[in-house]
Amino acid sequence: MLIFGYGIFPARVEGAAIGTASGWTLELILLLVFIYTQKTPLAANPLTFFSFDMPFFTRVLKTTLPALANEMFWSLGINHLQCHLRPYWHGCDCRDQCQRDH
Repeated sequence: MLIFGYGIFPARVEGAAIGTASGWTLELILLLVFIYTQKTPLAANPLTFFSFDMPFFTRVLKTTLPALANEMFWSLGINHLQCHLRPYWHGCDCRDQCQRDH
């Protein structure tokens, strides 16, 4: 309905944006209602999200540091591949000539 612009709704990208934002808003409201009415473990006091606990932060950092390093080195490797080795993929003998031609 929103993508095609039926009724008062705008068509195309604007309608898709309105539909996406309203869908996410409805999902957030339903999740919050479910979490706090069913008393799930996620139903915490919102003020606890703004407190800082150094031991907890240290545990999280120790757990996530290997994944962070992996992502960083993967990104550096891909950038190196794209910037320095790509000219040779075209079968050029000279890197400068290949960069001018391609």
